[in-house]
This record gives sequence, structure tokens and C-alpha cells, in this order.
Amino acid sequence: MYSDDVLVARLALRGGETMSGNEIEPMIEETLNAIKVLFRPGQVIELRGLGHRGLTNPKRLILSGYYDNPQRLAEDAIKISNTLGVEGTYWTLQTVDPAILTRSANRFREIGAREATSDEDVKAYAWLPVDIDATRKAGISATDAEKQAAHDVLGNVVSFFRDLGISPVEADSGNGYHAIVPVSLDKANAPLIKQVLASLALRFDTD
Repeated sequence: MYSDDVLVARLALRGGETMSGNEIEPMIEETLNAIKVLFRPGQVIELRGLGHRGLTNPKRLILSGYYDNPQRLAEDAIKISNTLGVEGTYWTLQTVDPAILTRSANRFREIGAREATSDEDVKAYAWLPVDIDATRKAGISATDAEKQAAHDVLGNVVSFFRDLGISPVEADSGNGYHAIVPVSLDKANAPLIKQVLASLALRFDTD
């Protein structure tokens, strides 16, 4: 189980695959629905696409934009996911400094690694992201059995929180699942996030 302070959620988009025109509108609606669930109106969110460019000498590709406009965020999430070379599309879940919107307001561009959102930009924690995934070598997709095993663990984690009166958001991450748990913590409580994740791993990890 894993959580990063900044990049924590992979969009359920088809990174690396081209979508036809009749597929895009439903994807925008699904993405807008996710935005309404995960973010407050006016919240600043970084959208980031990660991948590689070039065949003989591949170089890291990073596309990034900052958004407070949900419609533009949803549309550009589809565009980034459809960009040649992009292997995954992500957004920031935690509350970040709204001033960073000016880096690239409601549009995306290619950037260097040091230009993206950093831990220093995080102001508070709105979600506890729990990544549930089978242990496997890098670059190898999960088997059907591994995906099912991850789903079984997801059910246990979600049931645990629901018994506490908390309803996590469930999401498919491609090779596994996310259980995204609502919290309200200031940045000083970052160690608590790590402690909770470690406790969840002890309780639910099967590897």
C-alpha cells in the first residue's frame, strides 16, 4: 500500500490508446463526475501526464497544467491521455497553494521535473489514498488473478472504514485499485498519514 504526498491518483483514462470522437464525450462526463466528488469548487489541481518520447533514445515526457476550471480540467485530462508517448495521467488530490495556478492556468504544457507540484506546495490533506496492487516486476501488467486478489483486499479495506462510519471512494487504477479515504488534516500531521498507511499494510497486506 502506497501514498505520495502530491501525486496520488491515476485517472481512469486510456493512457497510450487513442479514443475515437464518440468515446470522448462520455469520458469527459465521467471525469467531471470524479472532479465533483474529489475536489471543492475553485480548488487548484495539477494535472500531469507522464511518459517517454522517442524510440532510439527515449526521453522523459512530462505534461503539466494547473486548473480551477472543472470543464477545462476534464477536457485536458482526455487530451493528455490521448497524447502520443503519455503512459499515465494523474492529478493532485491534496490541497495545494492556490498561487501555483499561475504556473500554467487552465492549460497544460511540457515541463521539467522540477517545475511540477512539490511537497512544499501542499497546504493540507483532504484524502488518504490507499493504493492496492499486486507485487510484481516493473513493466509487467497484473494478471487476472492478481487483479482479483487486489479487489478482494479493496473490499476488506473499504469494509474496515465503513465500520468506522467513513465511506472511501473506490477507483480502478489499471493494475489494481485505489481506496481514497476522506480526511481533514493540516500539513503538520503528515507523519500520521504515514503511520495509518503502515498500520493498514500490516492489517491487510497479503504478500
